[in-house]
Amino acid sequence: MMEAERRKAKRVEFRQPIQYRSRESEQLQGSLGYDLSEGGLRLQTESFIPLKKPLSIHMELGSGQSVEMDGHVVWVQLVPHAERYHVGLSFEDVKAVADPNTNSKKIIHQYIKSRQI
Repeated sequence: MMEAERRKAKRVEFRQPIQYRSRESEQLQGSLGYDLSEGGLRLQTESFIPLKKPLSIHMELGSGQSVEMDGHVVWVQLVPHAERYHVGLSFEDVKAVADPNTNSKKIIHQYIKSRQI
């Protein structure tokens, strides 16, 4: 029996570099995104990040648009045969970097819509 899809938002492939940091640290870490939705992001890390850990994310969505958002870890999975983890992040607060008057959720929505076939 197949497990029911629990995601509420459409997810698209997103193989782009991102930067993240814990809220208590100013040091940015580099990572690779795997997929993106209006509600969250899957990324790959070389270090374990615990569940519910708050993170701030910075990423480029193309066309010169950057977005920063806050979120928290909702799942962590060890990548088989590798010393890396896939981390599921749920967004909490989304804001545009380049133009604070632009709604970043709208930017993410437009990006996802443009990537759908």
